[in-house]
Amino acid sequence: MSYPRGLRYLSLALILVPALFAFTACDSDSESTTGPETPSDPTKGDLEVSIVEVGEGTDADGYTLQIDGTPAAIQAGMPLRVDQLAPGAHTLQLEGLGPDCRVLGANPREVTVTAGGETRALFEVACGGDLVIGRAGIGLSGAYDQYDPPTTVEISVVFGSPNPFDGIVLTPADLGVVTTIDSGASYDALLALLTNGEPDVIETWCRVPGIAGVGTHRSDFDLPSFLSDSDFAGASIQSISIRLDRYDVVSFGDDLGFSYDIELSLRFHGDPPSTARVLGSFGGQLEGTAPIDAPTDSTAAFSFGVGLDPETELVVGDVFDGVAFDPSDQSRRFLVGVNDDADFDALLAALTNGVDDCLGFRLSIDVAEVVHSGCIAESEIVHVGDGPDFAGATITGVRLVVEEYAFGYVTKAGEKSEDYFIDYRLEVVGIPAADPLR
Repeated sequence: MSYPRGLRYLSLALILVPALFAFTACDSDSESTTGPETPSDPTKGDLEVSIVEVGEGTDADGYTLQIDGTPAAIQAGMPLRVDQLAPGAHTLQLEGLGPDCRVLGANPREVTVTAGGETRALFEVACGGDLVIGRAGIGLSGAYDQYDPPTTVEISVVFGSPNPFDGIVLTPADLGVVTTIDSGASYDALLALLTNGEPDVIETWCRVPGIAGVGTHRSDFDLPSFLSDSDFAGASIQSISIRLDRYDVVSFGDDLGFSYDIELSLRFHGDPPSTARVLGSFGGQLEGTAPIDAPTDSTAAFSFGVGLDPETELVVGDVFDGVAFDPSDQSRRFLVGVNDDADFDALLAALTNGVDDCLGFRLSIDVAEVVHSGCIAESEIVHVGDGPDFAGATITGVRLVVEEYAFGYVTKAGEKSEDYFIDYRLEVVGIPAADPLR
């Protein structure tokens, strides 16, 4: 298995079918209903196409899937399975969308079926208004003596230098009111910043005008995004809105002062390249000192799967196949998708069976005998959803993130050694069962 260097955005899974044999929409278990089962031909491949709807609406009458120009009916949540297809490239186009629905990603698109394998395709369709693809909160609170309570609060949301919200003044009467910005020179400059692929920091400034000494309240936070660890690169942002969620001002009476508690929320509206996001994660570190004869570049290996053999400490059903990386791979991401490894189906079943399974992981380094390994309960890594695992979610991949890989050579009392430190994170990526993009 090969992994490209650099960040791989988990975009829509693509795949499709060739010149058709009989195919039809299937039930939730994706079992073919095309007649008696025939012996499998190893020179052919199988395909499963699914649709996930996100946003506020749905398309009740379903869709039409064109496979190399031949139509087939398909419903969201009801995979379409085609068995025994000739391998090769094929064209897929989703049609029959409602007036408020659109495909997230390329449409049409070219996909490939492989001989002897099963290929999955996932289409994401957004129905309703613009999706909320990111959120951020702003808090302003304090208490002051010898001042009358303020009647207004001036909000200035600063993203570096471009600031389309500059000069907005809100009062208690604006509670729940949404102010939307979708044009202007500052807005255009801000969009360039939000989509440059860099992890920019948002600075928010809130002022209570007309009160000496109150000054400016500042809050710094990283840009929230369902798309990556950095920003909205690849997304189409249509607008940015700000809403006053809380405005509590309490007077102490007799000019003794006041206290205030103000909360606002930012929302970024638009279409992401994919609504797949991090549904759960865990991290770990491996560090120590290893004796060496001569300076050498160390190499680490990582495994993750459905369990851990207690005797050998080897991962069972490893989807990464012990992927190797070295210090030059710091900040690199290794993504394994649904079609990238034969063990992925077993891992997918464990992640979505509604049981709090224990997943195996192992990190080792070639210059030392130290191994960081164990079995971690799914309930400890789930970030989205209420279940013990990811039941109901559409899992599209797992991703290894090499946060840091540092090492140094040391000679002390004639003995040579290497100090090493590895910091990593494992992420489960997909679409939650109840998608909150609204």
